[in-house]
Amino acid sequence: MEKTIISIKELAERWSCSEGYIYKLEQNGLLTRTKLSKVCFPISQIREIEMSEEPSPTLQDVKMLREENRKLNRENKSLRKSLYEASQVLYGGYEV
Repeated sequence: MEKTIISIKELAERWSCSEGYIYKLEQNGLLTRTKLSKVCFPISQIREIEMSEEPSPTLQDVKMLREENRKLNRENKSLRKSLYEASQVLYGGYEV
């Protein structure tokens, strides 16, 4: 019977990296653990990552994208506020 999950220790050995690196990948949303008492990952997810022809994002890429996302969210919030204030002036206090 084929395994459906892989432990963090097995995955670290498989990928020749530390368990800490696996935790970082999980923390940054690149891996999703199963809902078991120990830390395990679905083998299908691992194979999908391994078989992907796209280059894997590095932790630096993920951090950069998160920072860009934070900046865009702040800009979006500021623009929404400006639109709300403009609507107050244009429509006499009525929301659109």
